[in-house]
Amino acid sequence: MISVNIILPKRFNDGNIIPDEKFERFEKQILQKFTGFSKSEIRGVWVHSSGRVYRDNGWKYEIAFREENSPIAEDYFVTLKDELKKEFEQQEIFIMVFEVHII
Repeated sequence: MISVNIILPKRFNDGNIIPDEKFERFEKQILQKFTGFSKSEIRGVWVHSSGRVYRDNGWKYEIAFREENSPIAEDYFVTLKDELKKEFEQQEIFIMVFEVHII
């Protein structure tokens, strides 16, 4: 199995709250493509190259699918990343891919 984690922020870079509709559109898209996901709240801290410390609150989406669908999914996630950067007005969106073994 392949597991993909996507982290989306709850706020735009200017501090304004990202509307729920943006998350709902994303979730609908993921459901249509992969038929399911898990969602959990996440908090992070990171240091910008300027030295400024940022504290973020966001959502982590976990999507799992069979390995044989991996080549199709990889292209999809590369395109999705660019779409999410625009939609959520971010310089970067973290998408992490893991190979997992289900027991």
